[in-house]
Formats: sequence, structure tokens, C-alpha cells
Amino acid sequence: MKYFLIFSTFALLSSCSLLGQKSETKIPGETLQRVFYGEPNDINNAIRAAMKTYPVKEDNLDLGIFETENLRGDKLFKAPTDDVEPSITGIRSHILLRTIKGKVDNRMAVRVVLKKTIERSRDFLSDPEPLVSDGYEENVIFYRIQRELAISRGLKRAQEKSH
Repeated sequence: MKYFLIFSTFALLSSCSLLGQKSETKIPGETLQRVFYGEPNDINNAIRAAMKTYPVKEDNLDLGIFETENLRGDKLFKAPTDDVEPSITGIRSHILLRTIKGKVDNRMAVRVVLKKTIERSRDFLSDPEPLVSDGYEENVIFYRIQRELAISRGLKRAQEKSH
């Protein structure tokens, strides 16, 4: 009985301290999305320019799909803040971009949905286990798309002024 009281008191105290903490649990293969304003063709060109360093499996942005091959080894993304080389043995990642065209307040817009999956295979007999992304690569891709759109718009404005 004494041990039961000690255990239940400890469980109660530890659960109360956990209630105040926010949990940021990321789900493997979680999707991120952003809305970009402009002509769909301009946004498609920006996506292609932002993703030009990746090996392409499918590029059909007219249907709203851009998919990379499985990335392995030295092709995996390394965050600039990482000082230590990550263990890349048996890890592969895959990026899928989907675009949805529409209008927001009578402005042309494209929602870009990005899903990155990472898996680690211990050996070829066991099933790969999903890993959680830190989100850096996804944010870099969205940043690149935004920058390509800004550059494209700037070039168009400069060309219009010169005429």
C-alpha cells in the first residue's frame, strides 16, 4: 500500500507538470502549404527554377504535380546550422509538390502543398521506418519559390519601363 501511494503521488505530480508544456510533435510526412499570388504559369516557372537542383521523377504542373526521385546519400539536404555531418546510411527522402489554382479576392492564386517523407532502412530485410523532418528544407523551397517570383516580377517591371 505504501508503494502504491508513492507511485500514485509521483504520477499525479509528473502529469500536472506536463499539462503546462506545449508539445510540438511533428508527424512523419506532414504537409506544409503556402499560397502564392500571381499568374499560374509564372508560379509554375518559379517552382521549376526553385527545384532545378533536384532529380525529377514527375513534372506535370499543368495537372499540379511535381515529384522528385528518392534522394540518398550526399544528395540529402543539410541545414546550414549543422556543424556535424549527419549519418546518412540507409536514409532516403522524397519530395512531392502539389499545386491548386484558384482565386482569392479576385486575384489569381496558387496553393502549393509540399510533402517531404524521410525513411531509414536498417537493412534490406526490415521495413523502412519513417523519420520526422526538421522543416528546414521545406522552408528553403518555399523561400526559393518566393524569390524566383520576386525576380520574375522585377524583370517584367524593368522590361515594361524600358519600352
